[in-house]
Amino acid sequence: MQGKNHIIGFFMGCLAVFALWFALQLQEYSFAVAILLSIISGGLGHLLGCILFQVAPRTTLIALFLSFIFYTTYFIPEINKHRKELNPNKEEFLKTAPPELVMTTTALGGLRGFIIDMLWLRATKLRDEGKHYEIIQLYDLIGKLEPRLPSIWEFTAWEMSYNIAASTPKREEKWRWIWKGVEQLRNYGIRYNPGAYKLYWQLAFIFFHKAGVNNQEKHGSYFQQQIIKMSNDILGSRPNLKFLVDVPRSYLQLLKHPNIQFLIQTKGVDYVRDMDDKISQKTTLLSVGELLKSELQNQPPPASDEEKQKLLKGYSLLQKHWVVKNLWEKLRMTPQKMYAIEKKYIAIDWRLAAAHSLYWAQEGVDIQNQKPESWLENEQNRVNVQNMNRLRFNALREIFEYGFPVDFEDNQLICIPNFNVIKPLNKVFMELQDVWGERGIVSHEEFLRDVVKTTYVYGRKDLAMKYYKKMKKLFKNPKYNQDLEQYVILEIARKIDYWGRAHEIEAYIIGFLKRGYLDLFRNYVDEEGKKRAIEFHQFAKLVHVQYVKRHGELKHMAKPYVYFVKTAQKSIKKTLISQNGKKRGQQIWSNIRAAYPELIAID
Repeated sequence: MQGKNHIIGFFMGCLAVFALWFALQLQEYSFAVAILLSIISGGLGHLLGCILFQVAPRTTLIALFLSFIFYTTYFIPEINKHRKELNPNKEEFLKTAPPELVMTTTALGGLRGFIIDMLWLRATKLRDEGKHYEIIQLYDLIGKLEPRLPSIWEFTAWEMSYNIAASTPKREEKWRWIWKGVEQLRNYGIRYNPGAYKLYWQLAFIFFHKAGVNNQEKHGSYFQQQIIKMSNDILGSRPNLKFLVDVPRSYLQLLKHPNIQFLIQTKGVDYVRDMDDKISQKTTLLSVGELLKSELQNQPPPASDEEKQKLLKGYSLLQKHWVVKNLWEKLRMTPQKMYAIEKKYIAIDWRLAAAHSLYWAQEGVDIQNQKPESWLENEQNRVNVQNMNRLRFNALREIFEYGFPVDFEDNQLICIPNFNVIKPLNKVFMELQDVWGERGIVSHEEFLRDVVKTTYVYGRKDLAMKYYKKMKKLFKNPKYNQDLEQYVILEIARKIDYWGRAHEIEAYIIGFLKRGYLDLFRNYVDEEGKKRAIEFHQFAKLVHVQYVKRHGELKHMAKPYVYFVKTAQKSIKKTLISQNGKKRGQQIWSNIRAAYPELIAID
């Protein structure tokens, strides 16, 4: 009898283990968990029953059955809820997923978990040994084995962009790892989990924190330069996105366009294909333009002006197609979404890392806005919404403060503010006060203080006065009762003395110098204009003295006064030429140099 009971117990154990294995193979993890817990609790129940009550072994079957009923009833609804959040539209995903992902997510079944654990252990060991490049392959395998788990992409991207990047000595290598983390999120994580808003937040944060102007790391300027160069190579300095919205990205769609149809009719489809191949080999928008210009010059003269215009439109479309295609392949951005952001806020310079941060933060905000109202009942979800909006606001604020890159001097990025962002950014603040509460009010006041100081320093006294009055009305602070100019001077002095960061003080120095030059341009035959210009230049020198005292010990941050004079003059000359044309702008500059050499001289 005892032997028979042992055989029954062994058979039941095998049956339970087989059921567990079968559930894992079918990827029915909720049933697998229930079976596993049933085996454990049923076994424990049987053991206690034998010890305490001396029940027969056959009661194991009853214990297992009751345990299974309990756990399936209690756990399956909650488990399925989380599975739905992590794997929405799983069937649709498998239809469009690459073959290697379909194979790893279906063929391996329950073995995936064991393989992933082994790969994690191996990756951790390699990281500790400093073998970083081998880790990339392991992270790639882990992602392919579990592509629909956002936390995997979050962790591996953070590991690359922060931990591994920090452990490498050279700036070029650091940047490669930072960018590898960006690609991990953007090209794979978001692609396989388009509804995982946390991935958008992390991607936006890496752009803002690692490549933004506020990054004061030793190699921060180098990271900023890489983003600007990459974006400039594709888009140029000021793209008109409106003309890119309807440009097809695929070659087959391009061939159907009327402008390309004209090229096909006159030159042949082989010519269009060859031209597209030649253009595809180019790495910058400038080189594409040079290629098309050379091609046009080598063409026989068109028979009519109408034919010439159609030919020009065809070549122009080929160039725009190159932009749209590279924008997607290299940056995973679309002109449609970029243009929607500009319509929502204002035209921005897409070379800035803050603009990329805004793009992905806005994507995350849009996804959160699609959630049902009940989703916000969860405290953590409300915190996530606040964090996403805070990042969006910070990106917009950086676009205001450092909106237009002027140049790189001594490998340092120099920017001037974008005053067009002030109005939409102020509107965003008003909207977010309901979400942020007291913190939103404090942040709004801080933003308006910066607006008043920056606009005044850069010669926009009208804007400074407008927002100074708004600040007085919204925030009943006694210090806002003083004169505008007095308030600005005291605020800048306070900022420099207590907590002014290097790039903020640098912006003020350049702003004061530009303000002085602007007074000369407007009144270069007026002694009053000269007097104001001298005052602004003197104040710029005073600020520079404090700047050197505060930041002079850091070699990579402190810059001589002549550096700011050169930068301000370069910026102001560009402004003159853009407003008056090249010839007239250069003439105005020559007049100023002749009238006031002591202010223009660089010494």
